[in-house]
Amino acid sequence: AKMPGRVEEKDLKGKLRELHKKRITQQREYDDLQKFCEKFKTDSKLTPKIFVKRYLNSLKNASDEMSSAQICLEGLVRYVQGRISKIHQENADIWIHDHTTILKNGSKVAANTSENLWVLAMVDRYIPQRGRYHVIDADAQQSVESRKHYKLEPSKLIPLPSLDQYPITKRRIFKPNEWVFAMYPGTTAFYRAKVLSSPNSKDSPPRYTLEFEDDGNKKIHVGIEKVAPLPRPSPSN
Repeated sequence: AKMPGRVEEKDLKGKLRELHKKRITQQREYDDLQKFCEKFKTDSKLTPKIFVKRYLNSLKNASDEMSSAQICLEGLVRYVQGRISKIHQENADIWIHDHTTILKNGSKVAANTSENLWVLAMVDRYIPQRGRYHVIDADAQQSVESRKHYKLEPSKLIPLPSLDQYPITKRRIFKPNEWVFAMYPGTTAFYRAKVLSSPNSKDSPPRYTLEFEDDGNKKIHVGIEKVAPLPRPSPSN
């Protein structure tokens, strides 16, 4: 089924072809009317009634052409808007969200729980009255009862969508020498790291080879789901 307000390319092309035919027909009628006007000046057999009739008919066709042109223009605008929206969706930054998109319960995130500490957490729920998320530390080494709970603003969270949500073909792939934010293996903490190599088709699951800041020259493999862009500066900074 077609989406409401969406214009299919096939339909738009059909309307444009119809408009083109009307434009050609109307141009011929206009040329004929011009010739008739010249003839009307010298031919006494032609009455004003005939002239008015042809003029009104031409005016009606011109109005019809303008209506068709308006429909095509509106359709073209909606078509372009739809294409732009699709491009934006395909190239959307999956690690950024705002108040217009609420993270689902159970979503994994990197959570800024203190000044310089980011840890893996899970969204428990969104609190609309406060504009904050209730998240739970996702440290598997701790019992569920002992895990810490936080209430954080959206700017304190970086979504970490799974490969099921966003397969590798729909993700921006970080390139070698690019700095990223990644979870250090064996911990739930996120740190700055430099990309040494990007995931390739042979990796299953796909992973990056990284060099973490202040960690010597160690080559560390980190799964693609645990790698994100560096946090954006806080609005207060």
